[in-house]
Amino acid sequence: MRLTLIPFAQLYLLHGDIGTHATSAAPNRTVEHGFARTFRFPSLRDVPFIDLAWRVKAAYDGTREAENALAWSVQRKVIDNFVKLGRDGMYACEEPIVVKPRAIGYHLRGGNHRALALYVLGEENLLASVE
Repeated sequence: MRLTLIPFAQLYLLHGDIGTHATSAAPNRTVEHGFARTFRFPSLRDVPFIDLAWRVKAAYDGTREAENALAWSVQRKVIDNFVKLGRDGMYACEEPIVVKPRAIGYHLRGGNHRALALYVLGEENLLASVE
């Protein structure tokens, strides 16, 4: 796979939800908290990356509330860990950020959290492996 610099504006989400984490809401009951649920999307499939990313950045910066505060508390921890790694640390991770060409732009296939954290840090482009 070759590395390509891709503007965030050309990215689309591939999966219906990303970052699903199960937490116990009550005894014998778990709830999954993915980004779709956190920001009230019915599905993230084919959603422009920017549509999710600006919401994540605003919630992270505290300029906008996430629609689901419990789900955001789970997601924020993961984003915060990547933000603390910084740009170089995220790109040094063993698994590459992977995109797949589509008719217009690219689907983000792997590295969703890192891509969101890079956006939070103010990056405008993503260095990704193209399938």
